[in-house]
Amino acid sequence: MVVIQKVGFPPVLGEFFHSYLTGRKTMYKWDDSVSRLFAADIGVGQGSGLSPVLSGLYIGPVMQLFSFEPISKEVQLLSYVDDGTVLTQSTHLVQNLPKLKKAYGVIYRLLTALGLVLEHDKSEVFHFSRSWGESHPPIGLGFAPYTGDSPLGPKLY
Repeated sequence: MVVIQKVGFPPVLGEFFHSYLTGRKTMYKWDDSVSRLFAADIGVGQGSGLSPVLSGLYIGPVMQLFSFEPISKEVQLLSYVDDGTVLTQSTHLVQNLPKLKKAYGVIYRLLTALGLVLEHDKSEVFHFSRSWGESHPPIGLGFAPYTGDSPLGPKLY
């Protein structure tokens, strides 16, 4: 709600989103059986028309704040709705790894500060080099599941 207020939307819009996103309940039905009510105020539902609107409102400040970070001069942050991409390039792929790890940590910190969650197992990083035939090193992002013991491995394509 703070983001909606800071962006300058009228209070009535913030009140609408607050009422929509909190205090919701749901129940499950299987044939003739119906469950008890469960709390369902965990965010915007998948496929909701509000999802891309709220994603843009929340991710916009993250991208703006990221642009003030020193690492943003070496790494770009791209976003399409709620799919983000961290992108960098160097002469050799191994030079990209510390940049990507640092940028990923900054993005995690910014999202957390805004009360958002970065789903590590759904995250992707892209990096390129000008060298042909070089090995494709895995990267430990510093967050489970992509740590030193189980780094994020490259895909061939």
